[in-house]
Amino acid sequence: MRLFALLFAVAACTTEHDPDLTPPLDPPSVPDEHPVALQGPLAVHDHLVLALDDLVADPQALTQYLHDYANAPGATMLAAADAAHVPALATLRAQLSPGLQTSLPGWFDESVTALSRLGVAGLETGVAHALKKFDLVGELRVDGGDADNPHVQHAVTSIDFTPMGYPQTFDLVAGDDETLTAETDGSFSGSSLSMSEHTLVVDAGGYAWDAVDAQIADRGGIRGMLSDLTMCNLVALSVATKCNGNECVGHADLIQAICEGAVNEIADGGREQAAALKLKLVLAGTVGVDDQNRDQIGDGLFAGTWNATVSVGENAPAPMTFRFDSNVGD
Repeated sequence: MRLFALLFAVAACTTEHDPDLTPPLDPPSVPDEHPVALQGPLAVHDHLVLALDDLVADPQALTQYLHDYANAPGATMLAAADAAHVPALATLRAQLSPGLQTSLPGWFDESVTALSRLGVAGLETGVAHALKKFDLVGELRVDGGDADNPHVQHAVTSIDFTPMGYPQTFDLVAGDDETLTAETDGSFSGSSLSMSEHTLVVDAGGYAWDAVDAQIADRGGIRGMLSDLTMCNLVALSVATKCNGNECVGHADLIQAICEGAVNEIADGGREQAAALKLKLVLAGTVGVDDQNRDQIGDGLFAGTWNATVSVGENAPAPMTFRFDSNVGD
């Protein structure tokens, strides 16, 4: 199950040209000197194809709630219900002796079948699998005007999980602690525009959760599948019959409410845990500036390279190189 230790290594970072959609670009005409002006704004798409390996030292941290539930469902469900302040839990505790309360986690464990645990572990694996390889789609834009002090903007706009068989693409919307657009300075050396270091931060883990959620939408997404796998009505009937001597649990209605509240908390909290592992890219790079008319006015971008360090959460960063060549103009 631990198939997916996490390291982002670049597989191939080029944008493929589709001849059915756009006419082919003329080969770049490289000027001997840097342009004196830019016919802009100029823009180029970059696809950052990231492959998962072992950048994250502890992969289960991506979906800790799911991991814990698959391995210790009783303790995890009661902790989740407690975290969600499910009223039925406090009511049940008030009705049970300390001895019965101590035995509850084990009785919950016995009531969640091995097949159910295996299904939850499959959800955990699915989120890690979605992140094994994915595509960050972005755009590099250079303002028109004076080429001596070019203004550069680099943005990531969408994330695509199709490479690992999840045909889900999400438009990126900046949340807490995310940076999807960075402004940076540029300087010329001949026809090559160098771009200074800048940082982008993306909630890749949260979007991977969403990709799996969308993939099983016909089962109610991750929340619905967790509910189906847990079968809270059967858990409640089983736990309610457990006894220590002549003292029995009972209260099947409270146990079912606890179970259902725990499932909701695991679904909500699991998404939050996945989202907490932010993907951070620190990039600097170069891009060629085209001059088709040989008039020292740059009119296109081509053949870019990003040199980057990539990290996930608090894990150590790794060096990466991304290459792109897709002039989109404006």
